[in-house]
Amino acid sequence: SQQYAALFRYLDGTVKDLTVKGTIKTSAKFAAGIAGATEGARIEGCPSEVQISSTVNGDGTHGGIVAVSNNDTYISDCLIGGSMSGSSTDCCGGVAGWASGSTTIKNCLVNSNITVSTSGSDILARNAGYVTSINNFTYDTWGAANGNGNLTYFTFDQMCTGEACYQMNLKYKQARWYQHLGIDSGPSLDSSKDS
Repeated sequence: SQQYAALFRYLDGTVKDLTVKGTIKTSAKFAAGIAGATEGARIEGCPSEVQISSTVNGDGTHGGIVAVSNNDTYISDCLIGGSMSGSSTDCCGGVAGWASGSTTIKNCLVNSNITVSTSGSDILARNAGYVTSINNFTYDTWGAANGNGNLTYFTFDQMCTGEACYQMNLKYKQARWYQHLGIDSGPSLDSSKDS
């Protein structure tokens, strides 16, 4: 029932190569996979498989990685692969629920099962004036707006056949995304899935 339900309620440091899993059942705003609120934070190479189940009526401001990103927040190479649900909840973001300060989102994949309302929501982050989006990706079944730009949409076939994984690795000298073809339904950050 408390606001800012996340692994870290407030984060101003670096979180790197951390996989988070679990379920957050919340009746309050600002739930997220890794951090409720950030300032001067770096979140890199983190898969979030957190399931957020919301009973908020209206503005939830939930995020797949961060609920509220304040100044100097940097999120890169993250996989948002959990879920976000709430039949009466709106105003959420696939990566960040709300950017209230300078926020960079780079090389992230939103591959979540998101079913909160698209009203006031954004695939990457709400309040796009504070967001710098660089080379991001989605397998979008949600249909929310993309106010941040620089977002590549993948189809089901592209995700399953490895084409998405291939495209996502084009800007790296060494592979960062991996997929067992014929087994995995999409790219992951797990190097044991290199095939």
